[in-house]
Amino acid sequence: MKKFYSLALAALISGTAFGMSRQPAANFSINAAINGEIMGQLPQKQTMQKAPFDVTADITTLNQWSYGDLRVGAMTEQEISITVEDAMHVAIHIGDWTITALANASMGTIAIPNNQYMGKGPDNDDVYFYIKDFNEDMSNVKPGISSTSAAIGTFADGVVTFPKMQVWALGDPANESLGWYTLSYINTFQRDKFQYVGTGMMKENLIYPSFTPTLSENTESLPVEVYKSDDNWYRIKGAYRATFAALGAPEDNVGPDLIMDASNPDNILIEMQSTGLSSSQEGIFYIMSFSWYHQNFDPESELPSAYCIKKTEDQDKNVTITFPINSVLLVPSVSMAIYYAGTYPSVLTFSEDPNSISDVTVDNTDAPVEYYNLQGQRVINPAAGQLLIKKQGTKAEKTIIR
Repeated sequence: MKKFYSLALAALISGTAFGMSRQPAANFSINAAINGEIMGQLPQKQTMQKAPFDVTADITTLNQWSYGDLRVGAMTEQEISITVEDAMHVAIHIGDWTITALANASMGTIAIPNNQYMGKGPDNDDVYFYIKDFNEDMSNVKPGISSTSAAIGTFADGVVTFPKMQVWALGDPANESLGWYTLSYINTFQRDKFQYVGTGMMKENLIYPSFTPTLSENTESLPVEVYKSDDNWYRIKGAYRATFAALGAPEDNVGPDLIMDASNPDNILIEMQSTGLSSSQEGIFYIMSFSWYHQNFDPESELPSAYCIKKTEDQDKNVTITFPINSVLLVPSVSMAIYYAGTYPSVLTFSEDPNSISDVTVDNTDAPVEYYNLQGQRVINPAAGQLLIKKQGTKAEKTIIR
């Protein structure tokens, strides 16, 4: 099998997107059958409120493309840059490749036309940006190009959000058997990146009891990250790894990350996001906090305090996030029924690490070298092209294996 680099690695390799080869779609979501109490039905929500923007001040400062990679079953970030072409058009640069989009500043939207030629790939192959559709049971993607004319994203709060279930492909629609350089969904453009702050410990029963007959008994070690410009936003790397392992996922597939808004420590919000689990009958399972559901779909009723996810922090910056019973919900994409997921409490604890990866400067050249993946798992036999964390003594840094 050919070696490949993801687009996220490509930006680190001599600034080009051509240091990779194509890869077919993987079994990106683990098959699962849900059990649990149904709370109700998710109502139709109004379209997100669009916000007018300034193309130069707002759009050209977006530098991160975040998406779910359907080839490897994980959330990924890729550095991008956006430049103005004229009054209506912007260019989105991904390494050496460029996509043209229409920026409607007054309407607050960005439209990326379907089926654009981007240039040549590393094997002198033709590379296009084009849109694809999921098949009916959400287990894979349909062959060929979607009939959708464009990917239309909505700008709000400094983020351009595209339709969650719309699939983007970078490849050749005439030669899909070769695979794709990128096959993505849940696509967003934004400014800021997350940075590592410490390692959390959690016995994950957020979704575990909903897909297995028992409770999770293992305490997982989970990397915790925050937004650089707003430390109220947390990202828990591989938050569902215990559930994925119990369902037979490959060792390197720990599932998507969990992103939380802790702006109000007495009511942490989890916006609806994919768990990476699916079934042929129910489609993809999404998770959200009860409080986010209440805020967006039932704001007139009183929010039970007992269902709120809470954060406490002591003077030594030891953080505890408590997920009470029924504080998180699951929604399958087909039936849109709402299930109580957190039927047992979970607690995440972590301390801010003063020697976080981005700040480490001390070295010990006599110490043995160890490698870890970005989910914190040790890698015994690193392969060429992998982006790993190299730890030697007290020094830790991200590196690409040569």
